[in-house]
Amino acid sequence: MKLLVDAGNTRIKYATLDAGILSSIHTASVDGLTQQLSKSAATKTTQCFIASVKKSTILSNVIAWCKNQNIPVHQLHSAVQFKGLVNSYQKPDTLGVDRWLAMLGAMKLFPSTSLMVVDAGTATTLDCISQQGKHLGGWIIPGIALQMSTLFDNAEKIHGEPVAINNIALGNNTSMAVSQGALMSTLGLIEQGMKLCAKQGLTPNIILTGGNADYVSQHLALEHYVEPALIFHGMSQYC
Repeated sequence: MKLLVDAGNTRIKYATLDAGILSSIHTASVDGLTQQLSKSAATKTTQCFIASVKKSTILSNVIAWCKNQNIPVHQLHSAVQFKGLVNSYQKPDTLGVDRWLAMLGAMKLFPSTSLMVVDAGTATTLDCISQQGKHLGGWIIPGIALQMSTLFDNAEKIHGEPVAINNIALGNNTSMAVSQGALMSTLGLIEQGMKLCAKQGLTPNIILTGGNADYVSQHLALEHYVEPALIFHGMSQYC
């Protein structure tokens, strides 16, 4: 059984891969992860694969835990190319490993087609891939919650709090205006990405993932798919 660990900006998630079957996704705190693993995964784990978008104690904690259990551990990084995905960055290792893995996951689930991968989390990232597996580049904006907190916390005359959006509309108070604006900037990112792809003769499948994927999906008029385990499907390509 393979243990897959995704240490993101705000959450630590993990899953297992056993005989090609991906488990459900589990979440944990930095302090609680190794305790959860000891209870659930230690006895059957043969290898551990970990991806982290930031330097944190979680890496050293997981590595130490694996050594104590005599489990080989592999830290994943973006590469020049892998499994048919070709990196567009001049310095390939500077492409966030979460974006890299999400693209690998999308290519596994939707082979031989152009793709737009949108990871809506702390940051919202958008990456486009040609039918031939060439990463065409992407965009990064602050995630929905970060957009709102930036205004509420740092703009002296903007006072309010986040509001859940049921229908897209013009805001008639500050809380609603900021909340609608954050959502609209995210939807607009996707829509403009599709327009740019269309100019290049592409009609990519849109794949949403990340903590805000369901929220964005509720309001996105374009045809799309939601795949919460996209990064883990990408990690499985290394197993």
